[in-house]
Amino acid sequence: MRYENRTPSDSELTVENTRSGLPTLRSPRGYVHSRYDPLREARRFIDRTLQGNTTTALVVSSGTGYVEQALREKNHELRVVAVATLAPPAEPFPGGSYASWFPTRKHGSLLAFLHRHISELDLAGIQTIVWEPAITAADESARNILSTIERFLSDLKSNARTAAHFGKRWVRNLFRNSIRPLVPTSFPNGRSCPAVVTASGPSLDIALPILFPYREHILLVAVASALPSVLDAGLLPDLVVHTDPGFYASLHLYDQRVSHLPVLMPLTAFPPPRAIRPVYLQQGTQLEQELYREAERTGNSPPPVRIAERPTVTATACDAALRITSGGVILLGLDLAFADIRTHCRPHAFEPYVARRAHRLTPAYDQWFKRIAPHSRRTGP
Repeated sequence: MRYENRTPSDSELTVENTRSGLPTLRSPRGYVHSRYDPLREARRFIDRTLQGNTTTALVVSSGTGYVEQALREKNHELRVVAVATLAPPAEPFPGGSYASWFPTRKHGSLLAFLHRHISELDLAGIQTIVWEPAITAADESARNILSTIERFLSDLKSNARTAAHFGKRWVRNLFRNSIRPLVPTSFPNGRSCPAVVTASGPSLDIALPILFPYREHILLVAVASALPSVLDAGLLPDLVVHTDPGFYASLHLYDQRVSHLPVLMPLTAFPPPRAIRPVYLQQGTQLEQELYREAERTGNSPPPVRIAERPTVTATACDAALRITSGGVILLGLDLAFADIRTHCRPHAFEPYVARRAHRLTPAYDQWFKRIAPHSRRTGP
């Protein structure tokens, strides 16, 4: 999302002197800071806003530095990450040794900035501090910035909940993967064709035959759970993405054709079959960084592919596709719904396990129905 075209331009922002001798900022919608003493105003604001258990302050302000300076004066140990809604002239205002983002083209994506400077480890002590006059001055652009921050923190909390649930599995998988020889395959790069990402929803069975005539003109990325269906349709993907930490996720990879395909996976995924040579993915955790750094030091592995951690394997596959090609990304099989009693495309690695438990009292169709019944709602009388 771009913000610079919606913020007040430099010519609309006026720098004025105050009685305290410090400059203040004025926008077409009014003063962004006090006309008398902007730093004293910021100190009072922080005194009544900053919580005692805060270790990381995510500040949404005007970019003048007054709120950030007041925070540092209040707590020298506090980590400050600043997001500006305006782009004021840099010269008259105080700077600081904190990470800062401005709504200008050279500062790049706000989401990428947040991913670089805030992680799940910061969530316990993070506080979002908003300077309301900066929101009023920037108007629509500021609302977009706040929406991006809200979405980022929500995703981060979802990742943290996932980590809490799968934490033990992740650590176990991480060490099991790190002790096996790190002999990676190449990561496909530099494409310009459209990318097709296949998820494992029931509609994938309908879409794959349509895709077949265009196979040579696309980049095909398959998540692990969709791989059996893609292979059964006679298609070989350019990349397979495997991020699930559970044992059953690895069942999708037990096909001799997969040994010739690059499989993108983090060290926290369940170890794949020995015949597979993965493309290693680093998602930014401290333990991952230490293991990869040691592997590079000993010459066992080149640097891994860096892609931010995502809540689902399909989101990771989309990020990978965008990393590989400059063309658009098309999603297939991302149904987020059942098709009658079918939950996935066919064939699927879980089907044999249901079939083995089937007998005359609980046939396979009955088992599939009971799997979806708790998630269904009655629409009739």
